[in-house]
Amino acid sequence: MKLKFAHIINPFNPGTSATEAKIQAITIECMRRAAKEYDPEQVTFVSAQFEEDLKFVPEGFIATENLPRSINEVSKIIGKKKLPILADIIQRLKNFEADYYIYSNTDISPYPNFYTAIAQLINQSGADALIVNRRRLPTSFIDKNIEEMVRENGLPHPGYDCFVFKKTILPKLDLKNVAVGIPGIGFMFAHNLFLKADLCKVLYNEKLTFHIGMEIIKEWSSKEEVNFQHQEIISFLNENRKQFDVSKFPGYHLPFFKRHYRWLMNPLFHYPTMFRIDMKKLFDGRKIVREEVGGLGSFSVYSRNFDETK
Repeated sequence: MKLKFAHIINPFNPGTSATEAKIQAITIECMRRAAKEYDPEQVTFVSAQFEEDLKFVPEGFIATENLPRSINEVSKIIGKKKLPILADIIQRLKNFEADYYIYSNTDISPYPNFYTAIAQLINQSGADALIVNRRRLPTSFIDKNIEEMVRENGLPHPGYDCFVFKKTILPKLDLKNVAVGIPGIGFMFAHNLFLKADLCKVLYNEKLTFHIGMEIIKEWSSKEEVNFQHQEIISFLNENRKQFDVSKFPGYHLPFFKRHYRWLMNPLFHYPTMFRIDMKKLFDGRKIVREEVGGLGSFSVYSRNFDETK
């Protein structure tokens, strides 16, 4: 029996930005194509939107109750954009029947094999959560047709912006008041899954999603909003410090200096936390995993890119 997915995004009014309008349209069309390749009856498209963005909910998407607040109300900071709270978006999924829920940013487009590959990876690995890193395509692709986009391999990107998780994980998530459109949502979502999932896999280098734009880091919002987001993340880390298990984190099976270098150099990890929880479990008899070849059937390449083999 095929897995059923409910996939939520946050469509918005692109205003006068022709680029944002094109990117959002590309994402929607790619989602439809990927669902068609998998099974349209097993993929539900869900929208979480502000009231003023209702008319931008794409055809075929189920519009949920309008989002009640933005970062402005929560932080008391007057920002340039009305940015939604991530937890408000994710909670909109709770009334949808599905085996797994998916959240991705509106500028993240799935390749045609996305849902098919995700279902096979879940069935073969037993993971109850997956984090998918995107591929980066040059900005020139924004004016090309989708067939050309999906043929392009692009380059990898270290950020987290697409999350797949079992339905039972939803009520366990503690996303605080982090907002979409401010750096840090990938960190918060990923650490929730590392904490709450039994087995969370990170797909670093697969051709499953893409983003048009080659940037690694992009300035999105004001310094005040970034500081607010940072404090929300630190609060989450402090509250859950004793519950973190280093064996659930990417890189755990690497040799000591290699894993610590990886955690230290990647902004998606809070190194003081990683150091603390690793020291707590230093003498646990862990096995150093070498790079593997094969192991997942037609998706054997994934065995080389799952987090524990990096």
